[in-house]
Amino acid sequence: MKILRASHLGMCFGVRDAIGLALAQTEPSTILGELVHNESILDDLRSRGVRTNKIPFIQSWASWPLILTSLIIVAVGAWLTVSPLADTLGFVPLPPLFWLYLAIMLLGYAILTQLVKTWFIRRFGE
Repeated sequence: MKILRASHLGMCFGVRDAIGLALAQTEPSTILGELVHNESILDDLRSRGVRTNKIPFIQSWASWPLILTSLIIVAVGAWLTVSPLADTLGFVPLPPLFWLYLAIMLLGYAILTQLVKTWFIRRFGE
């Protein structure tokens, strides 16, 4: 069997034009579904304010490099408060209850934004 590989790789015109329209928006936009299945392109669209109607962390995930770097940044920030550099930087250890409150606030924020996004899509269809 002979396998031929195309000399040019890229997107079809419809996908290219749809991505161009999404990026041309001057306000944050919501897309019903995904334009492409390429996570790096979807991450780029998300970073530019283009959102989908999917539920984050349940129906949709960011790319692994983005998740990993975000977790590393949070871990380093938390570690600095108890590291040998803490005194030099003027940091004090955060009380354990802080982390519980932070988790509750982040969960509440995620739930509230999903509820508002769902209401908005149902109300305005966008």
